[in-house]
Amino acid sequence: MKKFLAWFGLMLLSASSFAALQYQIVTNPNGVQNWNFANEIKLKVTDGGSLWFSSFVSNWDGLTDLGNLANMSAGQYGATDGGIQTLGTGATKTVTFADGLGHQVSTNAYYVGDFDSGDEVSFWITSNDNYIGSSVGSVDYPGLGARLLHSPDLAGNVWMNFSFGSGGVDFIALGGDKTIIAGQPLPGVAIGLLIGGGLLSSAAIRRRKAKQTA
Repeated sequence: MKKFLAWFGLMLLSASSFAALQYQIVTNPNGVQNWNFANEIKLKVTDGGSLWFSSFVSNWDGLTDLGNLANMSAGQYGATDGGIQTLGTGATKTVTFADGLGHQVSTNAYYVGDFDSGDEVSFWITSNDNYIGSSVGSVDYPGLGARLLHSPDLAGNVWMNFSFGSGGVDFIALGGDKTIIAGQPLPGVAIGLLIGGGLLSSAAIRRRKAKQTA
């Protein structure tokens, strides 16, 4: 029984560990545009988890919060996978970047949503002038004028630019562990509890039968 409890505890621990979202960038030339910077950008999820947006690492002295560069309030940014739209909630967390040479800097990341392995995600952000910048579709002024992918920033992140008539928004897509609603058990843990509960009940029944026949 002790061995079972030790195994069960280990199973719960491993079940509660979620890998952070990882993705590959997929581009597709948008041939209907006259711009050379109109490539459509999607994120092909290779490991499920949560997607976040933040400003890119342009220096180590302090970054401008992405919320000051674009409208990152609830419903003003989001993502689409297979026609299903996920609206950003405006929720934030602090992320810290480093380069291994002693430099580091922190900023806010904005929660987009949770996605699974195999999802191909397009996304959008609203400028402070209320223009919508989408990673797919039309590119023309006075709204979105261009989409650009840039070489890795100082922390090694490939960053993106949505250019608007009044300026641009530079940002990166970050992966994180799946977001769990407060009070909701982790999926793996919930399954583990069901299995464990059944095994514990079976063990108790066997003990009672053994006592009755003793």
